[in-house]
Amino acid sequence: MKKQNVNNKLAFNKAAVTELNDALLVDVNGGATPVIVWAAVEGFALSVGLYMATKELTKD
Repeated sequence: MKKQNVNNKLAFNKAAVTELNDALLVDVNGGATPVIVWAAVEGFALSVGLYMATKELTKD
């Protein structure tokens, strides 16, 4: 059986708690990399541009 903490406080030291930078957070969370975000934004802008161009060409 584990030894219980009688004062009910969590014991942290500097090695146990680390502040994560953006690169580490992406690794931990599995988030999107900036390249993927850029590609998504560019893809959306391209689709809007194509829509607007098609709309302009088919306008009577």
